[in-house]
Amino acid sequence: MLIGHKGHQELIGTAGYVDPQLLHIVEDEADIRELTIDPSKTVAYLTQTTLSVTETKELIERLKERFPKLVAPPREDICYATQNRQDAVKELARKCDLIIICGSPNSSNSNRLRETGEQEGAESYIIDFPEELDVSILRGKERIGISSGASVPRVIVDRLIDKIKKSYPSAEVHEMEDPEKNIVFPLPAI
Repeated sequence: MLIGHKGHQELIGTAGYVDPQLLHIVEDEADIRELTIDPSKTVAYLTQTTLSVTETKELIERLKERFPKLVAPPREDICYATQNRQDAVKELARKCDLIIICGSPNSSNSNRLRETGEQEGAESYIIDFPEELDVSILRGKERIGISSGASVPRVIVDRLIDKIKKSYPSAEVHEMEDPEKNIVFPLPAI
């Protein structure tokens, strides 16, 4: 089983490596109910890497209930950047009146960030480029939170901050500690 958003590029690519008769895409609990796999069989699941642990937790629990011999992937298969950024947006939502996510509206992880902000009670927007921001939405707001999708270059966030500071020169910028600052990717042995 492949847990993720149907039509997402990663699922399409991953599905290309699996016999279509063996692959079952699970997007929600209805998909789990519709599975025709014998519950006594050993089955395994993978998740779309741009999902968060919390996003998939309920689906995995339902799969475990239905398939006692369920085989799980290592936890590292979930994208750490997605989980870290969603956790950061939850924290921003507790402190901010409005959240702006820099990222493509077509990006799964960027949309999850915007949705996370909304679910936590903060008005949330997604923009691809700083030029898209209508600064009038900032009127009357005390604190604005900014985050970005996992693949968004820092320069986009910096340009957004510059745009806001041009409209609100007295605005102060506070940066949260980067939870990814100590992550190192070792070179593979060749």
